[in-house]
Amino acid sequence: MAERKSLPKFEVIGPCRVAGAEKGETVQLDPAEVNIDALIEAGHIRPVKRTGGQA
Repeated sequence: MAERKSLPKFEVIGPCRVAGAEKGETVQLDPAEVNIDALIEAGHIRPVKRTGGQA
């Protein structure tokens, strides 16, 4: 999946790949195509906190 700015980012924290990303990697997931809540509850991913912003 190509990275798009509008999609939320998640860190893979479980032992299984998520959308091709391994544990410790960041992946962007489309909530319209992926059950994000289920992946979080199962311990596969966690949201990446947004940092930075406009100065």
